[in-house]
Amino acid sequence: MTPASGLRQRNAASRLETAEGTADTIGTVATVCSRAERSASIRKPPVTSVLLDPDRGVVGDVHSGPGERQVALIALADLDALRAEVGARFECGAMGENLVVDAPPSALVPGARLAFASGATIEVTRPRTPCVELEDVARGLLRASVGRAGLFARVLVGGEVREGDTVRVAELVPAAIAPASVE
Repeated sequence: MTPASGLRQRNAASRLETAEGTADTIGTVATVCSRAERSASIRKPPVTSVLLDPDRGVVGDVHSGPGERQVALIALADLDALRAEVGARFECGAMGENLVVDAPPSALVPGARLAFASGATIEVTRPRTPCVELEDVARGLLRASVGRAGLFARVLVGGEVREGDTVRVAELVPAAIAPASVE
């Protein structure tokens, strides 16, 4: 870690602390999903909770690791719209997401820092690109999910996330100035 990146992380942490009392609740965690082993399927089954870690993302998840794609999330409204569009009732986690959030999709944008009941905090980094494996979930899902496949986030503050936890916007960092990766 360079001195500059350490300073950015400390500044980000202090901004989160000052925003803590004024953050707006935007919804709840509808479903938490994770899969530990590699598989030919993109699906991640629902679990009771996940542990988020700044160095590893979703601890124990098959996609655990550093970077800006540590957590995959989608708004429940977007998931329901995709189900309706393709005429299929696939379960939460079928598109490989870790978190399904019952919150307005407009609140889930790159640069949004979302805090959960435990204090765990993530920063939305970028949209997810749909992959061909979505066709195994439901016919037409690949095409339907272009621009609506959810988002990736990185973990800023670790903690446990459970179904039913509140989700708050802790801070909104304009995407144009949001750091692309943590060094």
